[in-house]
This record gives sequence, structure tokens and C-alpha cells, in this order.
Amino acid sequence: DGIKDRQIVSKRTIEFIDDRFNYLIDELNTIENKKKDYKRSNNISFIEQDAIIDVQKKFETKEQVFNVETQIELTNLLKEALLNNDNFSLLPSNIGIENSILNELVDQFNNLIIQREKFLKTAGKQNPSLTNLESQIINAKKNINQSINTYLKQLKLNLSIQKVNYDKTADIVYKLPTNEKVLRGIERQQQIKENLYLLLLQKREESAIAYAITTPSIKVLDYASANLTPIAPKKDILFLSAILIGLFIPYVLISLYFFLNTKIKSIHEPEFINSGIPIIGEIPFFETNKMFLYKNDRSVHSEIFRILTSNCKFLLPLKEDNNQGQVILVTSSITNEGKTFVTSNLALAFANYDNKVLLIGADMRKPKLKETLNMDHNGIGLSSYLSEYNLHWKDLLVINNEYNSNLSILFGGIIPPNPSNLFSNNRFEKLIEEAKKEFDYIIVDCPPTIYVNDTFLFSKFADLTVYITRYNVTDKELINYSKNLLVENKLKNMAYVLNGIKDHSSFNYNYNYKYNYGYGYGYGNEDNTKSKKILSFLKFKRNNK
Repeated sequence: DGIKDRQIVSKRTIEFIDDRFNYLIDELNTIENKKKDYKRSNNISFIEQDAIIDVQKKFETKEQVFNVETQIELTNLLKEALLNNDNFSLLPSNIGIENSILNELVDQFNNLIIQREKFLKTAGKQNPSLTNLESQIINAKKNINQSINTYLKQLKLNLSIQKVNYDKTADIVYKLPTNEKVLRGIERQQQIKENLYLLLLQKREESAIAYAITTPSIKVLDYASANLTPIAPKKDILFLSAILIGLFIPYVLISLYFFLNTKIKSIHEPEFINSGIPIIGEIPFFETNKMFLYKNDRSVHSEIFRILTSNCKFLLPLKEDNNQGQVILVTSSITNEGKTFVTSNLALAFANYDNKVLLIGADMRKPKLKETLNMDHNGIGLSSYLSEYNLHWKDLLVINNEYNSNLSILFGGIIPPNPSNLFSNNRFEKLIEEAKKEFDYIIVDCPPTIYVNDTFLFSKFADLTVYITRYNVTDKELINYSKNLLVENKLKNMAYVLNGIKDHSSFNYNYNYKYNYGYGYGYGNEDNTKSKKILSFLKFKRNNK
């Protein structure tokens, strides 16, 4: 049965191929007749050789047109010279005119002119021989003029003939791509049919051989043996693979996250440690814009800024004059790092220790001090003082505020077009010197250092520079940038504050406080205050190392 089935398949294949042969022969004849008719109608023998001949003819006819046009121009030049001739001047000869008769007439005319010139030297103007020579010259000039006109007519007629020939050859050349495209299409169809014909011929011979020599395709050597347990899939390998993949993929994703995330996560980053600059504060993230309001407030927010205040005092240099206040600049690298929030709370924390504090909003490009303190202001502030010499800075202070009577505020005021120029006019230096005599601490909210150079213009007045960084916002490369500011002496006595910490593990547990600040001792007595100061000093000392 297997042999018969395979023979039937081979026989049907041969019959099908025979039917296709008849159809392919008709198609090939049709394509070849189409090719013959197209070549005959377009006068084509071999298109490659015809193309070479036609292009050569086009070049030759174009060159002939150019030569005729050149002869016309040269003849016109000779005619113009003849018309401008005063009857007894030489004409240009051998200028490239391809008319031997005309060239000969010009030579004869020039010879007569030369004879006349020689004769004038020995005879008078009324000499009969001279008169006869001049009449010959005039007649020769007329003959030349007639010859030129006749030659021009011949040239123009020849030019029209050559242009007609050029147009015919050009038209033939222009049709070459079309003819080639049509012929290639016909030849492509012919080639496809020929290849198909040859393929079917080969398959027909293979089927005829298979029909003549048919062997059985099946032979039972041994019967199969079955098993109740499946060969595949193997559960043990699948379970092991699933466990390995389940561990590997999260590991890869977590590794990629930490590799690609270049933001600061904690004070233990190598950039902080290698900078050699102390970290004086870690501030957690607060959902609301909280302010340091009450002196006896024991909230997490208040305790954080009390610690920050104590650490700032440790970093401030000793006063040479106790009547002189000290200047603290608060800045950052970029916006949205919480600089104004930290500045405002730091000023309120100093004021709650019964210190007279002046808070200055020196960020006049994008001021946020008014929004942070949630205070209404008439818009007159530091920019007005720096630009108008008749104003005094004390008249612009906001003294009565809802936060603390020891705090005076000088807002940035109207946004000026040129803050850098205002800081360069020495008015700000005068303000700082006078404010040192009136206040214990002058805290300045400065612009970010990357965008503008305003902070560098008055950084020399600082006794301490608090540099704000923010959790998952500040890039690690900005730590190296800020370190270079200290090395290059653009900022003085710098210390870091890490703001906006959301991860509990980012806090330093060695100091016995976590995110909820569980100190392990009560409040409200003098011993607790001393303990907190010791705790702040230990933290500052550890960070400074």
C-alpha cells in the first residue's frame, strides 16, 4: 500500500507538470512575440550597441551645431570689422573662418592696403596709379561684403539642418531609458518563465525516476515500550529553574536601580565621606511646610532644628568682638532642595534661643521666602535698598511677625533685571556691617550656586556656609562640585545639611534617634538640655571625621 500510494503521488505530479508545460510554452511564445514586435516598432536591434551609436551621433551633431554657430559668430565679427573700416584700413585675417574664398579675398584686400601705404610714401594723393589702387580696394571691399553675406546664408541654412539632426538624435537618446525599461520588463518575464520551465522539467524527471524506482518507506524493527511517568517536562528542573530565575531577575533589577540612580540617599555616601566637609544636620521629609513656632515645642521638627542650631554654633568661629553678630549663608546647588525652608526654620530656631536674628532673602531671582513664611508683604525689600540710595535697610525690615519677636525679616523685594550688578555696588556689604552691630545672627537665604554667581559675590562676608542637599534630588556629582567651591575659596567654612529624608534607614542610629526621634529621656529639665548639646556635639564630631 505504501509503494502504491507513493507511485500515485509521482504519477499525479508528472501529469500536473505536463499540463503546466503546455501553458508555459504558450506564455513563452507570447512574450517572445511581444519582444520582437517592440524591437521592430522602435527600430531596435541590440539596445546596448544602438545606445552607443545614438549617443555618438548626438555628440557629433551637437559638435557640428557648435562649429556652425562658431563660424557664424566669426563671420559676424569680420562683417562688423568691415563695416567699421574706413576703406583703407587692414582687416583681421586668419581668425578661424572655414571659407578659403573669403580668406583669400581678405588677404588680397590687405595686400592692396599695404601697397597703397607704400605708394603714399613716394607719390601724391592725386597720382593716377594711387587713384586706380584705391578703386581696386573699394571693389575688393564690396566683394568681401557680398562673400560674407553669401557665407552667412550658407551657415544659417547649415545650422538649421544640423539642429534638426541634433533634435532627432537627442529624441532617440531620450527614448533609450524607456526602451530599456520596457525591454528589461519583457526579458524579466521571459527569464522567469524559462526558469520555471527548467524547474518543472527537473521535477518531472525526478518524479519519473521516483515512479520507476519506488521502495517501501516503513519497516518495523521493534515495537515501542511505554512508561507511566512522562519523559518531559521534568518537574525538578522546572522548579529549580523557576527559583533561580525568581531570585536572579529581582537581583538584576535592584542592581540596575542602584547603578542608574545617582541621587543622594544618606550621609554615608562616599561623596560625603571623601569630601572632608562636616554634615551638621539630617532633616526628614515633612508633608506640610512646618515652621518653628514655640520655644517649648518638643516636636520632631523643633528638635531637628535645635540640633542644627547647636551644630552651627560649634562651627562658627570665635568672636573677636562680642558686640559683632555672625553671618550664616544658606545655599544649595540647584532649586527644590529645601533651601528656603531650612533657612526660615534655622532663623526661627536661633531666635527662640533669645538671639536677635536678621533673616535676609537674598535670592532675588526666584524668591520663595514670603511663600515659605506665609506672610503678606508690600514688595519693597532688599532689591529696593540696593538700587535706591535714599532708602535705609532698617526702614524695610518686617519686625512684627507672628513667629518670634526676636526675628526681623528683610524680604528680597521686587525682582530686578540685574541682581548681580546690585550685589556689586557695596550697598550689601554696608548692610551686613551695620547689621552685625544690631543683631546676634544674620542668616542669608542665597540663590543656588549652579545657576547664578550671586552667592559668590557676598560669600566673603560669611562666618559659616550651610550647604543644603536633598534626599533623592541632589546628584552625587554635585557634592564634588560643592567641595570644589570650598577648595577654590568661593565659599567659606562650609557644612552640609541633608534635607527631605524619607528612608528611615538613612538616619544615623548610633546617636540613639530614629525617624521618630526616640531619645530615651524626658523633657523639661536642665539635664535634658545638656544631654542634647552633648548629643549634637558627638554627632558633629563624628561627621567631621
